[in-house]
Formats: sequence, C-alpha cells, structure tokens
Amino acid sequence: RAALADAGIEPAQVGYVNAHGTATDVGDAVEAESLARVFGPRGVPVSATKALHGHLIGAGGALELIACVQALRRGELPRSANVRTSALEEIADVIREPRAFDPSKSMVSNSFAFGGSNVSLVVQSPD
Repeated sequence: RAALADAGIEPAQVGYVNAHGTATDVGDAVEAESLARVFGPRGVPVSATKALHGHLIGAGGALELIACVQALRRGELPRSANVRTSALEEIADVIREPRAFDPSKSMVSNSFAFGGSNVSLVVQSPD
C-alpha cells in the first residue's frame, strides 16, 4: 500500500504484480494473502518470474524489474512456471500462460529479503 500511495495510484489502477514468489508454501501463501488484502481476492493478475530465471538473491529484484519493463514494452504479461498448487489460485489470479496487458495500468514488482528488507516498486508507462 505504501508503494501505491507513493506513486499516487489506487489498487484498481494496477494491472499486474510480479510476486516475490520463491515457491515456499508459507511465503507464497502470506504474499498471496497480502495481495488479496490490497487488491481483493483474485483482484490482479500475478506471476512470479523466479521459476523462469532462478533466484539471483541480491540481483533478483533488478531482474524482476527488467521483466516488468519488458512486459510493459511488449504488452504481454509473463507466465508463472511450475505452479504446483491451486490453493493460491483461490485468492490470486495466477498467470499460467502469457496474456495481454493494458498499458494504461501500472505494475508492481515485489522483492523481499532476509532480515526484513522488503520493497515494492511501481512501474508505469511513460506515455
């Protein structure tokens, strides 16, 4: 919510979240529940690109930001690879196949680290 407030936008203006998504049952469930509290149940398309490129630890957030910028440029949201549980899909709109993106919407990229270093970046088209 703080990132959205800093960007001056409302949750309804977000059309995609690149989740931290490390494929841990507890971590992914907590992140999905947090997204549902901000955006509503299944309120925003979500994918986690780590399964496509690996967890790069300190560089992970930078690569996921690049994934968001590329998705914005192409107008296509990346899929989540190897999603093994449908429980998350009850509260999150998990992207299983690439899908079109409305460039008038914003994106959010979540990155969380050991020790409580957490960041959510808002990405918007310059147009």
